[in-house]
Amino acid sequence: MKSHSLGSSISARVAAGRPRTAARKGAPEQAATRRPDKGARHVPSVQQAAVAAALAKPAWVVFLNSAGGREYLYIRPHKPSKGQIPYDVWVGTSHLTISISQQMPHPQAALARALDLYTQLPQTTRYPVRTLQIEASPDPYDAYFQAKYHDPSLVGGSSAQGQTVSIWHAATNLFYLHPRRLDHEIGHLIGQARSQDHTFCPPGWYAAIKSDGAGNTVSSYAKESPDEDFAESWSYYILDRQSGGQKLAAFRQKFPHRARLLDAIYADVVSKAPRKS
Repeated sequence: MKSHSLGSSISARVAAGRPRTAARKGAPEQAATRRPDKGARHVPSVQQAAVAAALAKPAWVVFLNSAGGREYLYIRPHKPSKGQIPYDVWVGTSHLTISISQQMPHPQAALARALDLYTQLPQTTRYPVRTLQIEASPDPYDAYFQAKYHDPSLVGGSSAQGQTVSIWHAATNLFYLHPRRLDHEIGHLIGQARSQDHTFCPPGWYAAIKSDGAGNTVSSYAKESPDEDFAESWSYYILDRQSGGQKLAAFRQKFPHRARLLDAIYADVVSKAPRKS
């Protein structure tokens, strides 16, 4: 789950159905390879019903996500352009564009799923994503990484750059993503925005990794590169904040130097979050 533009961070990747990663300046991570049950995307859902209602008559509607969260939703569709169906979406205190590839077999189902994932993120930390692109096509950097790592089976799952998160191979991948994937990509957006060099990490992150101890990471994927370490650490930090004080205390105890930086970055991100008017 990374950001793009071969000097920035990158995406999530999969190789022939087994977990695989490749490392560059932030290694690509894996896309989901399971296929949805036949007809799974045709089954009406609470989320799809809310989206259909919002599209049928421009109005605020109640959106209940699959985790039980409740938000108000307003959608303004635009004419398809350049193979994409763009939607202006207001949800909670956030506004973003969700762009669905016209190659997606069921665009409204894809829109509902994208909103289901997005609304499970904390309102105060979701806003760095201004555009969520749902792409049926492969990651355009697949060929680069397949050549770099001599593995033609590597395919991208998600990427982040600027203020945009892209989901690749979305016809299957989108329906198996966990919201933490988006938290990870938001971590990349935050790291990029604060980076003062080519590392795509905030200042002090290299020193924090070293001070917390070599090999002491939140996940095996975090070992791929410093910017993957930051994005993974951000996503686990956010999850632990949501889980309660005990989890967050354990995170701070195990990763004290990372936690100090994350506390400061989190406070800054939250201070800039849109507020209800």
